[in-house]
Amino acid sequence: MIADRTIYQALPGLLDALPDDLRFAVCGSCRDTHRTDVCRHAALSLATGIRPAAWIRPALGPTIPLHCSDEFLIGCADLGASKMTGNRWQT
Repeated sequence: MIADRTIYQALPGLLDALPDDLRFAVCGSCRDTHRTDVCRHAALSLATGIRPAAWIRPALGPTIPLHCSDEFLIGCADLGASKMTGNRWQT
């Protein structure tokens, strides 16, 4: 399961609702992740991954849509189509 947003970035106002000390602790781990970085790492994994059997195919699994930008979801779909993998969407 992959995403380009954390829950803290996805839910408007969540970070603002935290006490200052907790917000600082949480924000330290909220590194801005650009969708192309995540898609690039996924593409590298798909290209170099070892498949234990011919009938096993990798799939991309974007997580909860709220945690994914529209651009990221489109990038995952494009990557899946170009690499002939499956796409699995979390619902």
